[in-house]
Amino acid sequence: MMKNKRFSLKINDNSYSKLLNYISYKTKDEGKSLIKVNKYYASSKICSVCGNKKEKLALSERTYKCECGNIIDRDINAASNIAYEGLRIHYTNLIKQEAGTALLAW
Repeated sequence: MMKNKRFSLKINDNSYSKLLNYISYKTKDEGKSLIKVNKYYASSKICSVCGNKKEKLALSERTYKCECGNIIDRDINAASNIAYEGLRIHYTNLIKQEAGTALLAW
Protein backbone atom coordinates (compact mmCIF):
# COMPACT_ATOMS: atom_id res chain seq x y z
CA MET A 1 0.00 0.00 0.00
CA MET A 2 2.93 2.36 0.63
CA LYS A 3 3.99 2.07 -3.04
CA ASN A 4 0.63 3.42 -4.18
CA LYS A 5 1.02 7.18 -4.65
CA ARG A 6 -2.58 7.90 -3.66
CA PHE A 7 -2.56 6.07 -0.35
CA SER A 8 1.03 6.37 0.86
CA LEU A 9 0.70 9.94 2.13
CA LYS A 10 -2.57 9.17 3.91
CA ILE A 11 -1.08 6.08 5.53
CA ASN A 12 1.97 8.02 6.72
CA ASP A 13 -0.22 10.81 8.12
CA ASN A 14 -2.42 8.27 9.88
CA SER A 15 0.57 6.52 11.48
CA TYR A 16 2.00 9.83 12.65
CA SER A 17 -1.39 10.82 14.07
CA LYS A 18 -1.63 7.52 15.96
CA LEU A 19 1.87 8.05 17.37
CA LEU A 20 0.97 11.55 18.58
CA ASN A 21 -2.26 10.28 20.14
CA TYR A 22 -0.38 7.53 21.95
CA ILE A 23 2.31 9.92 23.23
CA SER A 24 -0.35 12.41 24.32
CA TYR A 25 -2.24 9.68 26.18
CA LYS A 26 0.91 8.43 27.91
CA THR A 27 2.05 11.90 28.99
CA LYS A 28 -1.38 12.68 30.47
CA ASP A 29 -1.38 9.30 32.20
CA GLU A 30 1.98 10.13 33.81
CA GLY A 31 0.90 13.66 34.78
CA LYS A 32 3.20 15.30 32.24
CA SER A 33 2.49 17.70 29.42
CA LEU A 34 3.21 17.32 25.71
CA ILE A 35 4.59 20.38 23.97
CA LYS A 36 4.36 20.46 20.18
CA VAL A 37 6.71 22.68 18.20
CA ASN A 38 5.39 24.10 14.93
CA LYS A 39 6.36 21.77 12.08
CA TYR A 40 7.47 24.76 10.00
CA TYR A 41 9.91 25.97 12.69
CA ALA A 42 13.27 26.41 10.90
CA SER A 43 15.27 24.36 13.41
CA SER A 44 17.97 23.36 10.90
CA LYS A 45 18.64 26.89 9.69
CA ILE A 46 19.09 28.55 13.11
CA CYS A 47 22.44 28.50 14.93
CA SER A 48 22.00 26.89 18.35
CA VAL A 49 24.77 29.11 19.80
CA CYS A 50 24.15 32.65 18.54
CA GLY A 51 20.62 32.40 17.04
CA ASN A 52 21.66 33.57 13.57
CA LYS A 53 19.35 32.23 10.85
CA LYS A 54 20.67 31.17 7.45
CA GLU A 55 18.50 32.07 4.48
CA LYS A 56 19.47 28.99 2.46
CA LEU A 57 20.73 25.64 3.67
CA ALA A 58 20.92 22.78 1.19
CA LEU A 59 19.80 19.36 2.37
CA SER A 60 23.14 17.96 1.19
CA GLU A 61 25.00 20.12 3.77
CA ARG A 62 25.22 17.75 6.74
CA THR A 63 27.45 20.01 8.86
CA TYR A 64 26.11 23.34 10.10
CA LYS A 65 28.71 26.11 9.94
CA CYS A 66 27.90 29.52 11.38
CA GLU A 67 29.70 32.85 11.15
CA CYS A 68 30.13 32.80 14.95
CA GLY A 69 32.47 29.81 14.61
CA ASN A 70 29.96 27.12 15.57
CA ILE A 71 30.56 23.92 13.59
CA ILE A 72 28.13 21.16 14.49
CA ASP A 73 26.24 18.26 12.91
CA ARG A 74 23.08 19.57 11.30
CA ASP A 75 20.77 17.10 13.09
CA ILE A 76 22.25 17.83 16.53
CA ASN A 77 21.89 21.57 15.88
CA ALA A 78 18.23 21.07 14.90
CA ALA A 79 17.56 18.90 17.96
CA SER A 80 19.04 21.58 20.24
CA ASN A 81 16.89 24.25 18.62
CA ILE A 82 13.74 22.13 18.98
CA ALA A 83 14.53 21.57 22.67
CA TYR A 84 15.05 25.32 23.23
CA GLU A 85 11.81 26.13 21.39
CA GLY A 86 9.90 23.57 23.45
CA LEU A 87 11.24 25.11 26.67
CA ARG A 88 10.35 28.60 25.43
CA ILE A 89 6.78 27.50 24.68
CA HIS A 90 6.53 25.78 28.07
CA TYR A 91 7.71 28.81 30.06
CA THR A 92 5.57 31.18 28.00
CA ASN A 93 2.53 29.07 28.89
CA LEU A 94 3.52 29.10 32.58
CA ILE A 95 3.83 32.89 32.59
CA LYS A 96 0.40 33.22 30.93
CA GLN A 97 -1.13 30.93 33.55
CA GLU A 98 0.42 32.88 36.43
CA ALA A 99 -0.71 36.17 34.94
CA GLY A 100 -4.28 34.91 35.04
CA THR A 101 -4.13 34.09 38.74
CA ALA A 102 -3.87 36.43 41.71
CA LEU A 103 -0.26 36.47 42.84
CA LEU A 104 0.41 37.20 46.48
CA ALA A 105 3.51 39.08 47.55
CA TRP A 106 4.63 38.71 51.14
